[in-house]
Parts: sequence; structure tokens; C-alpha cells
Amino acid sequence: MVRASLSMTAQVVRTRSSPIGAHRPPEHQGYLEAEELLYGQARAIGESTESVIRSVVASTPFRSVAQASAKALLRLLRAYPETEAELACQRALMIGSPTRESVESILTKGLAQADVGTEPKMSYEPHANLRGPEAFRIGGTNE
Repeated sequence: MVRASLSMTAQVVRTRSSPIGAHRPPEHQGYLEAEELLYGQARAIGESTESVIRSVVASTPFRSVAQASAKALLRLLRAYPETEAELACQRALMIGSPTRESVESILTKGLAQADVGTEPKMSYEPHANLRGPEAFRIGGTNE
């Protein structure tokens, strides 16, 4: 009975992760090295890009999934000029959505270069069925 509890204790100790990188299994050390490589590539583009990559990696406890998403984002960013990629990451951080999907959407819609304070263009033509802001004011006309 004592022998069984000792082996169970040893098993529990083996499965705990160590904060010291050299004590981790080789495949986990590889993940840490890969993350540092990703951060370095992102840092070469800009600070905001590195922040977005760090956020993407931290978004899931599954390192392989997080790294795959970060690699996909870096591949996407390489298709654009560095300044535009950095602006897209700045915009993603500003709107509170530092994800690969947000950065991709910002880049494909051309919002990286857009001024933040400008009104979006109306994508429809005004017509008789649309009421303006006057219809909703107190005492306004609602025809």
C-alpha cells in the first residue's frame, strides 16, 4: 500500500511544470524557443505587432494552437508593407481586439490607413423611406 502511494506521488511530481526552462521536457523547450522567435519577428515589424502576437499566444492554454495562429498572422503581415501592418496592429489594440481575425479584417478593408476620427462613408443612397435624426427629436416631425 505504501509502495502504491509513493508511485502515485512520484507521478504527480513528474507532471508538474517547472518554471526553469532547462527542467522542462524537450518538446516544451521547443515551444518556448518558438515563441521567442515569433516575438522577435513581430518586434522587427513594430511594438504594436509584438503586443498583438503576445496577445494571440496568450489567448489559449494550448501552445501549439496559439503558435499556429501567431504564425498565420505573421504570414499575413508579411504580405503588406511594414508600416501598414504596424498600423493595423495599432488599430486592433485600440479597438480592444488584438486577434488574427481583427488584424486581417482591418488590412483587407483598408482600415489601417483610415483616420480614426472620421465618419464612415454611407453605403446607401438616401430615399423617402429613411427618416433622419429630426424624426427622433422631441417635437420633431414624423411624417
